[in-house]
Amino acid sequence: MFTREDYIEYFENIASKERSMVYKINELIPKIQDEYLKNALSIILLEEMYHHKLISILFSKYIYPKIEARKIERDYALGDALLKNIETGLTIKIRCLDISLSGIGIETELQMKIGDAYEINLHLFDGGKTIHLSNGKLKWFRKSSSTFYKGGIEFENYVEIN
Repeated sequence: MFTREDYIEYFENIASKERSMVYKINELIPKIQDEYLKNALSIILLEEMYHHKLISILFSKYIYPKIEARKIERDYALGDALLKNIETGLTIKIRCLDISLSGIGIETELQMKIGDAYEINLHLFDGGKTIHLSNGKLKWFRKSSSTFYKGGIEFENYVEIN
């Protein structure tokens, strides 16, 4: 019989695989010349993003409903982002897991320090939208698997750039 922890581990593994597929397909599509193959991979990309969104909703509604009681609703939007540390100027590449008016959920292979402030340039895979976010601070950060960390960056304002 599965325990609650078994279910959590199972769905976290599936979500991680879905994200990995989205990241790899998104990196591959611009390198392909064949339009038919490019279109087929674009459809697969959208389906994998949909699968990831379903798992994210499952987590927020049934597995972690108290944690997910947010004042501002978020969108489960996957994308790439460059974070520039406001104090040191160091720039790192991370992945976006979700976004709301008050912050973004991130995933990275690098260790980060809670409280550090960042300028963020985010490119969302769904629709290709680019967003510039300023004055975001890392509010929480934890190890989520053997190779990845997850965290939350809270910000005060954002400006859309196309």
